[in-house]
Amino acid sequence: LKHSPIVKGRPAMSDFTTDVDDPPQFVWLADSNHTGEYPDKNIVLMREYHLDLLTPKTTTLPIGAAYIRALTIAQEEFQWHVVARGPADTGLVDASTLGSVQPEEWLDKDEVRFEATSTSGSFRHSLFRIPDEIVVRVRPHTFEDGYVGAIVHVRSRGHLPDDRGVNEKRIKAFVGHSDW
Repeated sequence: LKHSPIVKGRPAMSDFTTDVDDPPQFVWLADSNHTGEYPDKNIVLMREYHLDLLTPKTTTLPIGAAYIRALTIAQEEFQWHVVARGPADTGLVDASTLGSVQPEEWLDKDEVRFEATSTSGSFRHSLFRIPDEIVVRVRPHTFEDGYVGAIVHVRSRGHLPDDRGVNEKRIKAFVGHSDW
């Protein structure tokens, strides 16, 4: 991903989400310096400058298939390093200890998620190896005709005050990927 120039009139941000009302929270990647909560100041900025630009992925795939597809796209197409995954109700598990996705990981769950890191996207990230952090949340979604598919929300954050659009572009590329 190439970085985009700073858009005049938009304040610098490095934490973006497709769900401002209920942003995916970091659990595994949260620490004392970077909590899992979405910053209040960013909610205002997202509503004013970015809400119309970042949309979730809705798919007719059932939750399990959407979850597996999201993991596959993240790992194979974007080379994200998935560090933890699993259902929200029982907690995330270290992804390095898991093999392929098993049905009990997503079957009869209201939410499944994974957290990942990426060092691709900009010269600064590649040079200093400062990873951005991503959380992907998959929930059931009922369409107008009553069919139940899935909705995929993404949050991507950097640790520098201004990511020059890298995290916003990462989310757009992920939800807009042709393999959905």
